[in-house]
Amino acid sequence: MSFVHSSLDHDSRSTKYATVSAYENTQQSLAREPSERVLWGINWKAPTKMVGLLVIGAGAALGHHFYYQSLDGKYVTADESKWDFKSQQWQLRYGTAFAFLAKTCLAASISVAYQQHIWTTLKRTPLSVSGINATFGAINDPFSFLNASFLSSVKIGFVLAALTWLMPLSALVTPATLTVVPSTTSTPQIMNVPMVDYTNISSLYNIDENIQNSDMNTVDNGVSPFLSRIMAATATSIEILPMVAIAPAANYSVQFSAPSFHCVTASANITTVIDKVLNCSTQYTKGGGFSLSFLAFTPEVNMMVDSGNNYYTYQKFFDTCIGGTPSMNDSGAFYCDGMSYFMGYNGTAGPGGAYIWVLSDGDYYSCSLEDTRFNVTFNATETLQTINIPYSFNYTGATLKDGHFVHGQVMSNWVSGVLFGWDSGVTSFRTQIIRSSLYASLKTNGKPQSGTDGIAETGIPASEKALANGLNMGQLIEELSRNLTLSLFSADVTWSPQGINTTVNIIANVNIYTYNVANLAMAYGIAIAVTVISVMIGMRALMVNGVSHGTSFSAIMCSTRNETLDNLTVGSSLAAEPLSEGVLATELKFGLLNGRGDAHGLIRRVGFGVAGEVDTLRKGAGCY
Repeated sequence: MSFVHSSLDHDSRSTKYATVSAYENTQQSLAREPSERVLWGINWKAPTKMVGLLVIGAGAALGHHFYYQSLDGKYVTADESKWDFKSQQWQLRYGTAFAFLAKTCLAASISVAYQQHIWTTLKRTPLSVSGINATFGAINDPFSFLNASFLSSVKIGFVLAALTWLMPLSALVTPATLTVVPSTTSTPQIMNVPMVDYTNISSLYNIDENIQNSDMNTVDNGVSPFLSRIMAATATSIEILPMVAIAPAANYSVQFSAPSFHCVTASANITTVIDKVLNCSTQYTKGGGFSLSFLAFTPEVNMMVDSGNNYYTYQKFFDTCIGGTPSMNDSGAFYCDGMSYFMGYNGTAGPGGAYIWVLSDGDYYSCSLEDTRFNVTFNATETLQTINIPYSFNYTGATLKDGHFVHGQVMSNWVSGVLFGWDSGVTSFRTQIIRSSLYASLKTNGKPQSGTDGIAETGIPASEKALANGLNMGQLIEELSRNLTLSLFSADVTWSPQGINTTVNIIANVNIYTYNVANLAMAYGIAIAVTVISVMIGMRALMVNGVSHGTSFSAIMCSTRNETLDNLTVGSSLAAEPLSEGVLATELKFGLLNGRGDAHGLIRRVGFGVAGEVDTLRKGAGCY
């Protein structure tokens, strides 16, 4: 390509284009008026954009936080319509919008700071054309980061440009800080709930004089088969029986009085009576060849007076009431007082007092039937409801009510009897404690065979001992007694027709929003922190440069007016890529261009030029 100089005559001036000789152009530059020189000063737009975008981004992040905080714990509404702006989909969209606005503004703020900073590097360090390409395009073209010149010479700029690309990561983390999780809601309402009538024994006891005072193995002393089954189920399951739920999901608390046993260490006079009964057991233990580990009975009335000294039929009492040997005819039959002694006719409360006396591995207990105040909470799931463990109770000391003795009778039927080791196992008469957790509290002798020193180790394996949960015999009897009392709720025939009114919490399964504020704060905190640092770098660049810069076409146009560059780019005026390697490898620097008249201290032009033809530009220097 060649250039032909032509003069400007009258005819040529009338044409659309005119050419100016290089000499004339030089002469014009030497005679620049002060009004044509560059004006140093920082335009308000650049710092305003940097700080403004940072503030908007931080504000969007703060708004995102408050928005999610307002949703935390709230119910998720059903998506009934795609235009339901309170639905889960729209709530998440709003959060995504906050995240998008925040990351866009923060990235844009860093981008403005980056544009200011790179000009300080271009003034200070010669950079190849390919490196300048990468520098100007780094915030738009990720492949710019592969340029070695850009990486080695524009290190801080490299980091700032990388941050503009990484900023969208915050928009990935922050929307996920609001999630939907399953939960439950509780709605209180007054309802009539079941309550056991512990004074109504119509379904629990058969009042018949023919079997009263007859606590023998052939009968249950009036206890109904129904109550016997409840007792067996409670004892063998080692838990409170569940009841039918009043609602698919609900809970409520009730307080009521009911009978239960309270076991204490037996007094000396009671211990004396127990020992007298124990002395009658030798025929059951091979003449004393085995040690009796467990003995329980309901005392006869005369045993409770004067330490049992006026009672003379201990052996018959043991054989019939404890050993379970029945008398099948009226002639010479021995009748046990049992719990029925402590009731009046037709089930009314009698003289008071109902006891089970117990000997367990040398420990003596007196277990008395007591009026007990319960405070329990029922929890329903689907079709069943159970009593929450633990519950609270206390012995009131009040007089037993009508019908309470039946509770004592069924417990006496279950517990009364004897148990001792036999060979490598255990054997028992009448008592049914081996069908419950009670026998698990008995001690073993650590040997393969039972003897006078107790039950063989194999008689109660370790897995069975665990059933006692560390409780002694007295505590286990108390627990079984309370379990029986509360298990009566499982049978509607025991319920009072009136029930009771109480507050029931109806539970419903719902979905709620849960907000992880820590993750959102961390994501936005990092994003805002790096943006603040970037803005500080951009502000410093403005101060160093003395003017605000950009990477627009006008900035390129104004900074590349150089004859050397014109010659360098001959044949490349189409701006087509790629450029030749020779052009790309040429190192350029932004500064004062060396042209005609430079040696005379004349005002020079500022722009990009080959490193050897450019002097360093100082802030405030005179130039055009």
